[in-house]
Amino acid sequence: MNDSFPTRSQTAPNGDIPSERLYTSPPPPPPTARAYRASALAQAVQANLQNAAPSDKPYDVVLKIARLKLDAEYAHLKNVKWSLKKDEVRRVVLWALDEFNRQARLQAAHTLEGDLPTLVNQLVNDIAGMGFLTEYLEDHNVEEIIMNGVEQMWVLRANGVKDKVNLLELDLDHERVVDQINRLVAPTGRQVNLMNPILNAKLPDGARINVVLGPVAEPSPSITIRRHRLVARRMSDLYSLRSISEEAGEFLQAAVQARLSILVCGGTGTGKTNFINVLATFFEPEERIVVIEDTRELDLKLDDVQYLTVREDSAEMARPILQRHLVANALRMRPDRILIGEVRGGEAFDMLMANNTGHEGTIATVHANSASEAITRLLQLCALAEEARDFKPEYLAEWIARCFHVVVFLGQTRNPPRRFVREIAGLEGRTEGINVTRDLIFEQQQDQLARSMRPLPERLNQRFHYYGIDPKQFLPRQTRMTAGVFAGRN
Repeated sequence: MNDSFPTRSQTAPNGDIPSERLYTSPPPPPPTARAYRASALAQAVQANLQNAAPSDKPYDVVLKIARLKLDAEYAHLKNVKWSLKKDEVRRVVLWALDEFNRQARLQAAHTLEGDLPTLVNQLVNDIAGMGFLTEYLEDHNVEEIIMNGVEQMWVLRANGVKDKVNLLELDLDHERVVDQINRLVAPTGRQVNLMNPILNAKLPDGARINVVLGPVAEPSPSITIRRHRLVARRMSDLYSLRSISEEAGEFLQAAVQARLSILVCGGTGTGKTNFINVLATFFEPEERIVVIEDTRELDLKLDDVQYLTVREDSAEMARPILQRHLVANALRMRPDRILIGEVRGGEAFDMLMANNTGHEGTIATVHANSASEAITRLLQLCALAEEARDFKPEYLAEWIARCFHVVVFLGQTRNPPRRFVREIAGLEGRTEGINVTRDLIFEQQQDQLARSMRPLPERLNQRFHYYGIDPKQFLPRQTRMTAGVFAGRN
């Protein structure tokens, strides 16, 4: 029976309902007790503390707890750069370490003990830095880092010294190293795993990293990091480093200003990327530059610069974007100049087509052992393009002869470490079969880059004249002296 109506026993003897019952409502039901619900962060932390598998290391659990708390505290922000918030990261790391050890003692489990400053710095580096690599990547004297597995690592310094680093104290494992690398390269959209065991990417500090996992590499992971150190930003820096003579530097400056197409060649580590950065300082400020690279390394100090990088196969089955695609697309971006970080495939054919259709002033690099071999290598790379199969090698050689005006060959010595220009050759624009005719304009003579006795190719003279540059200043010294004598007699 509904309690809101009076029962028969509640009525008066005469059958009337008492007046106090007409205005009396039933008492409200007692409030139900609400169960306490912990926040999502608290639940996640508790789960990681209580449900850690026996194989989980205390360090990894603390690291996970600290990341959970940071993600929760900064959930309202996007793309947080923890490297700029190291003080906040350190505060959370200390909290996570204390929370873990407190819970571990209650459960009679293993705590995370050790030298507290070292432990905290290691955790902060894993979150806000570059993990176990932070110390070496922050050292400006380190040029390369080579790691074979989780126990062996070598550090190559700018003075040529190669140091071996003991990694056993860090207690690294394969999963932790791979996870740290994937976190570092996450902004590039690239990841390394069993499906994609080879990774080429750029680290946040600009260093270039290559990773190969097992079973392709043994021991695994194999990690190679090359730091791009801008030891020379201007041609004057190359003079002070004895990398090039002033006469040769002035010639290359004129070549850039005359919009000559330049091919820079050399082996690995000879400073090709750095050299292009120096040449780019001679560009006109209003020029539009399109830079194409496999992994971005160039950094031009100009306003109108567009950088394009390739995209490899990914787990999402996205279509790869090759350098060939980028070269073809660059022609639609109204470039004044096209810079190609390294020609290594069929994009060489697209580059030749672009340069022979009005796009002057191109600068590109290629791996080669000399200026002459660089031309041969370009011919070989063109053959990798399907479209080039219908062309005779003689036609491709003629395209190369017309495409480039100058070839610069870089070399290096190990002890003492030194990078320098070994040859500068001028292409005459003609071929003999598949051989491109060329003249060495500058060559090494007694450990110095000196002007050869050969005259400038006529096509270079014409371009210099067209842009208002007097080519006589680049004649061989003996020729200039002779010309001066005859001028004095007249």
